[in-house]
Amino acid sequence: MATAIGRVMKPHKRSAGSRPALCVLAAVLGAAGAAHAQSTTRIAPMLDTRLMWTDNVAADDRDKRSDWVLEVSPGVSMLRDSGRLKGRFNAQVRNYAYAKESERNTTYVSLFGRGEFEAVEKFLFLEADARISRGDTSALRGRAGGDALNNDKSNETRIWSIGPRLKFNLGSADGLMRYQSRHVSGGRNTFGDQQIDRWEARLSDPGAFRLLGWQADYERTDTDYQDRRYRALSEEIARATLFINLSPQFRLRAIAG
Repeated sequence: MATAIGRVMKPHKRSAGSRPALCVLAAVLGAAGAAHAQSTTRIAPMLDTRLMWTDNVAADDRDKRSDWVLEVSPGVSMLRDSGRLKGRFNAQVRNYAYAKESERNTTYVSLFGRGEFEAVEKFLFLEADARISRGDTSALRGRAGGDALNNDKSNETRIWSIGPRLKFNLGSADGLMRYQSRHVSGGRNTFGDQQIDRWEARLSDPGAFRLLGWQADYERTDTDYQDRRYRALSEEIARATLFINLSPQFRLRAIAG
């Protein structure tokens, strides 16, 4: 049985900022690859190529034209899956050339990275992630999300974040505390540049009394927009969970928040 999770939305005033975790993540993973030349660190080149034909190059019902499009996208992939530094980093330079409509030719960087560094063993971790991509997210117009030609410059979105995570024990309970600072920019179908700060805390002991266990969670998210037409918001979620352990394979949960 469960009740709906409570949410509180309230305005607040803060100034938007940009914290480029993209550079931090790339530098840290790059340093790891150079300093730890082990089997757990893998660096590999990539090359994606394809020749496509479309019968509607402009994605417009009133102006249907066909064209051939060549994609050549070199890149690099980095992976480290053990040790105190773990993460994945993929980057490509994506090049599209149109046979007829050369004014549509475009080149951009596509990037995805995520990693964490164990600063204090089994206690303090530094997390970072970054993404650069293009794609029209509107369901009402333009190309579908999985369309390879969904690469208009006005749809480019850049996201990066960084923050610490704490893991600890309080008696038999497991604890977690996390802070994440995230910056979002670009994309014509978004709300413009955003600064998002998120706090999370959790304390859990699912088997505290064998038959019964518990968990307490708290989250707060502050979102600030560079465009002052949009009001800055705060969202808070608090919930308590009661576990009923009927067997090792079967557990009931009662949630209130």
